[in-house]
Parts: sequence; C-alpha cells; structure tokens
Amino acid sequence: MLCFSINLIYITKLNPVHVMSGLFLAGGLVYLLSYIYYDHVESKLREGELRRLTTFLQVAGIAAGAGISSVILHNAVSALFGLEVMWNLTKLVMVL
Repeated sequence: MLCFSINLIYITKLNPVHVMSGLFLAGGLVYLLSYIYYDHVESKLREGELRRLTTFLQVAGIAAGAGISSVILHNAVSALFGLEVMWNLTKLVMVL
C-alpha cells in the first residue's frame, strides 16, 4: 500500500504527509468497521484450512519483518560505512 502512495506522490505532487495521513485514516476506518462487525462475522473454515491460513499468516509476518529489518540494516550500514558509493562503482564496472 505504501508503494502505491509513493507513486501517487510523484504523479500528483501531493504532500507526503497528506498521503500518509490518508492511509492512516483509511486503516483506522477499516479497523473501526471490523471492530463494530466482529460479532457478526463467523469463520466457516475447516480445521485443515484454518491451520493452513495460520501458517500462511505466520510466514507472511516473518517475511514482512525480515524485509523491514533488511531495509533498515542496509540504510544503517550504508550511512555508517559509505558502502553505497562502492556499490555504484561496482555496478559501473560490471556494465563496462
């Protein structure tokens, strides 16, 4: 969802704070509606399907956490050691 908002910022020249606050409000609205209608929703999954869904959600959560951690670590290492410049030079040498 965030990648679509970044494209929206470049296309429409909106302020990033407005885009992020819109995403936050949309998420809040979804949370509010799910909280209100929680009692009306009943899961009709069998035991095997529920186990498969739980496994999928666990793998997706681990993958999301690993992705976020790798981006943060990459930025920290690049800022501390200046390795981004070396990567650009390496890429230039590979092209030649």
